[in-house]
Amino acid sequence: MKVIFHRLPRLFLCMAVYLTYSCGKSGEGTRIYYPNGSLREKTEYTDREKDRYIMYEYYETGRLKSVSEKQSGRMDGVSKIYGENGKLKTEANWKNDSMNGETRYYLPNGKLDEAIHWKDNLLHGKGEHYYEDGKLKDVSFYRNGRRNGFFVSYTQAGKVSTKTLFAGDTLVYSAFYNRDGSFGLGGASPITFPEKDTILLGETYRVTIRFMFPIRGDLRLYTGKLNGDNQMVKKTGELTRNADNSFMYSETARKTGLNTIPFLVVHKSVPGDTLSPGGIVLKHSYHVK
Repeated sequence: MKVIFHRLPRLFLCMAVYLTYSCGKSGEGTRIYYPNGSLREKTEYTDREKDRYIMYEYYETGRLKSVSEKQSGRMDGVSKIYGENGKLKTEANWKNDSMNGETRYYLPNGKLDEAIHWKDNLLHGKGEHYYEDGKLKDVSFYRNGRRNGFFVSYTQAGKVSTKTLFAGDTLVYSAFYNRDGSFGLGGASPITFPEKDTILLGETYRVTIRFMFPIRGDLRLYTGKLNGDNQMVKKTGELTRNADNSFMYSETARKTGLNTIPFLVVHKSVPGDTLSPGGIVLKHSYHVK
């Protein structure tokens, strides 16, 4: 064992680094100490040939602060972070320095706060959030960092309070429930389906607007001018509604760069209908070269 003492300039702490060498695959690595002599950090090799090791960090009190599996200085495996009270705060999975798999966050009382999933540092898969008593608070779904699927919120009594559906980060549907869990009111947002994302100056741009749920009653879609509060203050045209609740819009590109088309949804529902997209302002953009 070789012991090396480093005395840093004034205003910095003094620390002692103990280096050990081993010819085997596993064994002790580096140790770093606090000025009071307590252990601050240590590494233990699990496979020296592949430079795989576990890093331990400690509080000055001697309590464990974190444990991380690493390879060649990169996070690779499981990492755990603990509070000064010794309780687990975070547990994560890593691959090649990127978050992959499930990450769990814990409350000070030790109960699970949130569980989410990652893929290459992007949210991917199911997420769950909990109340302090352990009951489920909300559920979410992501795909490659974008909201995709139902987001559901629950009351502490376990009743559904809100439910929203996203497709590619676009809001498709939202529903609000009464205290007893019965359905209250729902709204469906339109989704745009352009023929192209980018066109040339002078070309005709075409986009289809669809509602992913059946809409009863008088449904209209307008183009127009918006004010600073995102309210349509002047209607310039009305789109024709097709039998499948879709609308088609086209215009000739007259300027290069980003072009934005605002649409206003006007809906007069039928008696007893709880699903209404009325009042929604949709802004759709495309690029012109």
